[in-house]
Amino acid sequence: GPSWRLFTGDSTTVASLMDRFDINYEVSRRDTLESGTITYSMSHTDKALLIDADGRVLESYGGSASPAEQIAGDIRDVL
Repeated sequence: GPSWRLFTGDSTTVASLMDRFDINYEVSRRDTLESGTITYSMSHTDKALLIDADGRVLESYGGSASPAEQIAGDIRDVL
């Protein structure tokens, strides 16, 4: 399947950002492929944030349940 890399960094930086944005996360599954490659899945808070160029949180949404029209409107308002 596809390999997504959505957020990366050293563990200290990731932990700091997740704490700042009140996002809980944990490794939920680890696997070793036949090739020996180790893979894992993460469970995390279902949240979407609108963050400005200065790193300020402008809006916080309920993640995948948030109406796309509302988020798009908020983005237009910021632009």
